[in-house]
Amino acid sequence: MFPCVGSPLPAGEVLAAWGLTTSVAQPAQRSYLNDMIPSAQRATVLSFHSLLGSAGGIGTQPALGRAADLNGYGFSLLLGGVISACALPFLALSRAQRDPADEATTLVATE
Repeated sequence: MFPCVGSPLPAGEVLAAWGLTTSVAQPAQRSYLNDMIPSAQRATVLSFHSLLGSAGGIGTQPALGRAADLNGYGFSLLLGGVISACALPFLALSRAQRDPADEATTLVATE
């Protein structure tokens, strides 16, 4: 099943780490967007963000699966990385705006 490893256990560990990472990253991303968007446009922008995420999954996942069928999993993972890297210029443009949401703040416990 996994020619480079003796058992499927490492794949399960990677999958678990990926799930944990995603469960932390998604709320942080939503919080970041909430801080950047004026309240009058927040619902529209967040809905559009969700729509693009769903549409990306609907289109990208089958395409990457087909790429894996034709060229192997390594190629499919590389292609997924290239697609993800396409977001880097947009991240740089967002950071160049120097929005207050880019600065980390200290949380103070209230009693």
